[in-house]
Amino acid sequence: MPKEGIKKLLIVCPAFVSDCLETLEEIEERGKETFMNAGGESYEMIPCLNTNLLWVAALAKWIEEYKMGNEYRILNNEF
Repeated sequence: MPKEGIKKLLIVCPAFVSDCLETLEEIEERGKETFMNAGGESYEMIPCLNTNLLWVAALAKWIEEYKMGNEYRILNNEF
């Protein structure tokens, strides 16, 4: 990417809701090392949702709804 003129990256991993070895080591550490060694100027990774209060509250709400019998909304992705 740096050879193509892309010198700054802001990374987000939308498939992960919490940081794990793949996001922390492979994407954040090794990805940054590879990019910077290739001539990149800036590589920043946006952290996953982890324990963000809004995420925890939404997850708790979905669990409560499922527990109360509202399986349809959760299982059919109707949010």
